[in-house]
Amino acid sequence: MNKMFFLISLLMILSACQSVSVKYTEGVTVLPPNQYPAELAELFKSLGDRDTPEANDIVKRWEDWMQERGGLPLLQGNKVTFVFFYSNTELNVSRVSLQTDFNNWAEQDYLYRWGQTRLFYKTYQLPEIGLRQYNYLVYDLEIPRIELDPHNPAMTPGRPRRNIMGFDSNKMGIVSFFRGPIPPEGFLVRAREVSVYTPPGYRERPNQRYPVFYMMDGQNIWDGSGLPFGGWKANTIADRLLEERKIEPFIIVGIANSSRRAEEYVGGSIFHKMTPTLDEGFVSQARRLHEEFRRYVVEVVKPFIDKTYRTLPDPANTAIGGASFGAGVSLSIAFAYPGVFGKVAAVSGGNYSPGNPQWEGKPYVMYPWLMDTLIRQKLPIKIWLDCGTENVDALFVPRSREMNEHLLRLGWKEGQDLRWVEDRGAGHNEAAWAKRLPEIFTFLFPRR
Repeated sequence: MNKMFFLISLLMILSACQSVSVKYTEGVTVLPPNQYPAELAELFKSLGDRDTPEANDIVKRWEDWMQERGGLPLLQGNKVTFVFFYSNTELNVSRVSLQTDFNNWAEQDYLYRWGQTRLFYKTYQLPEIGLRQYNYLVYDLEIPRIELDPHNPAMTPGRPRRNIMGFDSNKMGIVSFFRGPIPPEGFLVRAREVSVYTPPGYRERPNQRYPVFYMMDGQNIWDGSGLPFGGWKANTIADRLLEERKIEPFIIVGIANSSRRAEEYVGGSIFHKMTPTLDEGFVSQARRLHEEFRRYVVEVVKPFIDKTYRTLPDPANTAIGGASFGAGVSLSIAFAYPGVFGKVAAVSGGNYSPGNPQWEGKPYVMYPWLMDTLIRQKLPIKIWLDCGTENVDALFVPRSREMNEHLLRLGWKEGQDLRWVEDRGAGHNEAAWAKRLPEIFTFLFPRR
């Protein structure tokens, strides 16, 4: 008992010294280290006050238990408790600091350390919880590293990426980010970031399953500041349409592109019906990367999502889509795997036409290649097809019109399983695609 009293007293003194420079917003109170939620009491008791080989297992069991109850941080009325456990035993983490809006993004608002373990915590009382952002600074070297909360999947889609808390999960979906699954051995295609939007109420309805929309160029499809080209605002548009009861709830999966984007997305079509003017090795590698990327989406990413999330995995409930080269690869994947995807959105696709000065420099002939090779008969695939008419889209729209006419000849019906939109005055950019996205969502996932 005396030992524990001494430990808590020492922690209180240290925390008071450490946080002396922190300026909190009005009405914020920091609770001392001996005032923590009852949920932590059993964890602290089982951990003891020193690091042990079993610490990771103990915390893992507790993490699983907490995830079933909504995860972290712990919210109780106007109190919020942040808990951070560093699982890497090879690093000597001695301090963890919280950065958030109510401490003005301080660098020295240190959490309390539980004894000599790798677990850190702190409770704050706020005037109101509200929607807030936060991240951690972890000190194992002189310069701290920024770390996200591994127990909270809700993150800001923009940059810098931060965790969010205090949102109404029945009105706001969440977006989480993680390193995507690893491709099979021998693939040239590499893993890349995968981001996932789960709709409002996802955690509150554990027995419900959802359709899925896989989107290309996934790093740019969300609503957030700091995105390199602006975003499609897919998460906030889906939230709004759900609130307006215009669509059914669905999961959105963003698959980021790579530095080999052109080859992965449209490499299969390179020099279709043209004389190659590049090294044959590049041509064959581009075609290989396109095929591998299709397999990566179908054989690696989709099974991972179906295993991790509560999806409806059948073709009727699985869509794929993208813009520009992303339109081409979406059609390519959907028609190469019609038993997997039953819906596709091809936005501002088409590629260049013969006679255009950029034709020889960018010899990806995606839509003609698709019409000659894959899209040869009517299949049960619902298709959104569109293009603008300005800048790059002015060059792409002839091929997009050809694709629409080709689909109609094969038996697709406008307004039923095909929707063609020629967006007069629209350019080739995320702002134009975001403007059309509500119609795309409503066409692919109408409210039943």
